Amino acid sequence: MNANTDFPNERPGSDSWLARFGELGKLIRSMDWSKKPLGSIETWPQSLRTAASICLSSRFPTVIYWGTEFATIYNDGYAQILGTKHPWALGKPVRDVWSEIWHINGPMLNQVLSSGVATWSEDKLAK
Repeated sequence: MNANTDFPNERPGSDSWLARFGELGKLIRSMDWSKKPLGSIETWPQSLRTAASICLSSRFPTVIYWGTEFATIYNDGYAQILGTKHPWALGKPVRDVWSEIWHINGPMLNQVLSSGVATWSEDKLAK
């Protein structure tokens, strides 16, 4: 995705690309990201903006864990999964958002970060 061709009316460094993405798009625009692991939206790399656009436009519950802290970005569908953790979870490190299962998810996510190979679990119960 190229901001200059895909979003021709968008100013570089702007958050206007979020306007089309429902309640989470509005919430993301309203937050002070300078105090979060991802930093100010205006400084997000194009790859994060593209991933966030794909996530936010999906009708399927979708979450992104970005960077070494696995900062949490999600869409309207995933907000339902978070339940009472929404909107608190937005932008927070996943180890804080899902602290009760970090002992399971942490090693899996770190493996993805170090190897670049996807991981998943099927019917795994937290213990």
